[in-house]
Amino acid sequence: MKKSGIQFIGAIILMFALSATSIAQTNFEKDFSALHKKAIMTCGMIKQPKLHQQAEMLQGLKELHTQLKTVEKNYLDQPPEAYASDPLWKSYFVEFNDVIDALQSRVEKGNYKVAAMNCSHICMVYYKIHAVNVRLDLTDKMFLWISQVTMTNNMVNAANYPGAEKNLKKMRTLYKNVIEAKKVANNPEFDKQFTTIDKLYTNWLKDLENHKYQDASDTFNTFKAAFGKVFVMSLM
Repeated sequence: MKKSGIQFIGAIILMFALSATSIAQTNFEKDFSALHKKAIMTCGMIKQPKLHQQAEMLQGLKELHTQLKTVEKNYLDQPPEAYASDPLWKSYFVEFNDVIDALQSRVEKGNYKVAAMNCSHICMVYYKIHAVNVRLDLTDKMFLWISQVTMTNNMVNAANYPGAEKNLKKMRTLYKNVIEAKKVANNPEFDKQFTTIDKLYTNWLKDLENHKYQDASDTFNTFKAAFGKVFVMSLM
């Protein structure tokens, strides 16, 4: 009876320990996702300088930096269990800070176009963290997909049609990964908004396959303009 009591208490302690670990991991993912969302929204302003004041962009970057410092304070020396074995853990925060500093410097100088080119580096760091630690999510797969679609369209604009055609297989694989991750995420509101860019992507592919390259470029511009909103929603 005494032994059974000790075993029961041990089981309770283990249960609470596992629960605490799970909560810590969940809290981190929420904080990390919120940081990513803030970065994307801030970069959205930088990419549309005609619609936003410089002061507004700089305020967004200031808030992003403050948010990063909070995440850094909470997790830099105590990484969540899923990332605890990664020797590169602390270097990721160095990379985040470096990107934000570069963005701020360029925005202060009014070099919005150059600053916008740096925005993708934030998503690249997120992708690296998740890929190294086997944590790829819907947002990462959306990022890989849009990157490859953009690359293919750039080939079209450069009249590298054979290269664009060759790239279609890789792009279709990345699109398939997005669809699979979308099912796992099970977010009805995201699915609803995704339908819009899905149709544009399909039309873009048809234009490419039919060698209507100017139409493809026009469709891509519409697709990319609509992609941002859906991309942010993938973080919810």
